[in-house]
Amino acid sequence: MDQPKISSLINGKLSGFSTAQLFRFLNALGRDVEIVVKAKPQSRLQAQTRVVAP
Repeated sequence: MDQPKISSLINGKLSGFSTAQLFRFLNALGRDVEIVVKAKPQSRLQAQTRVVAP
């Protein structure tokens, strides 16, 4: 990967990366990637998307 791409990644500019690429980067850093899809609670009006890191 060239320096401009690394800079974009470090600065949170992810539009030039596919989700598969981002997952591979995380795996290369020793991180598991888990995607969980579940029903939203009835108490909440809208569904949401979250990223949770321990």
